Amino acid sequence: MNALCGRVFDIKRDCSEDGPGIRTTVFFQGCPLRCLWCQNPEGQARSSRESASYDGSRWYTLEELRYRVLIDRPFFDSTGGGVTVSGGEPAHQMPFVGAFLSSLQREGVDTAIETCGFFNYMHFEKYLLPYLNRIYFDLKIMDEASHQALTGQSNRPILENLLHLKRASEVPVMVRVPLVPDMTATVENLTFIGQFLRNHDIRKVTLLPYNPLWQDKAVRMGKRRHLDAGFMTPEQLADCARQINSVLN
Repeated sequence: MNALCGRVFDIKRDCSEDGPGIRTTVFFQGCPLRCLWCQNPEGQARSSRESASYDGSRWYTLEELRYRVLIDRPFFDSTGGGVTVSGGEPAHQMPFVGAFLSSLQREGVDTAIETCGFFNYMHFEKYLLPYLNRIYFDLKIMDEASHQALTGQSNRPILENLLHLKRASEVPVMVRVPLVPDMTATVENLTFIGQFLRNHDIRKVTLLPYNPLWQDKAVRMGKRRHLDAGFMTPEQLADCARQINSVLN
């Protein structure tokens, strides 16, 4: 496929948690991380060979994907919504995703990205950054060895990219922490994240409650379940918020 085709594994409409207003979220195939708790394990595969056991994705031309999301234009206009690109990792398909975002901005559609932060910054700055209205940037684990063990990659590029964006970009960057029991939602990890953000004058963070529904998808794909935790209780969420806010504020 050429640069003007992109591989997508889902399109969700009427989303209210992926940015302001009512949004349509496009989930792009492929991710450089292998998080043990991945909410969308079907979106991890970066090639057809890798996804042989499960492949619900398909290729879209730019015009076809534009048509699919602009059907929802009346909802965007009436609620201040727009389109969010997610995944997987949308930065895995930068040329296509950049062309897609650019075409939406020309139509006056608000654009956002949900990213794991593991990307080539120069390419991100060229292909994606000019066509984004907001960035949702995930921080998972501060200890590099633990990050490597639980996601398959070092966190150094992620931290460096966040600081690049803070220094050089006028696009709002919202930091989010996915809470995973005994992995990211520990006192030590939340303290380290809070200290890192405070040291770089980032005073706001969003905590994303753990959702165990990914486990059924992983089992259907023949993947191993690495934890059996259920939904977090309100008390657990409040404890996590208190922990990180006590460091930030």
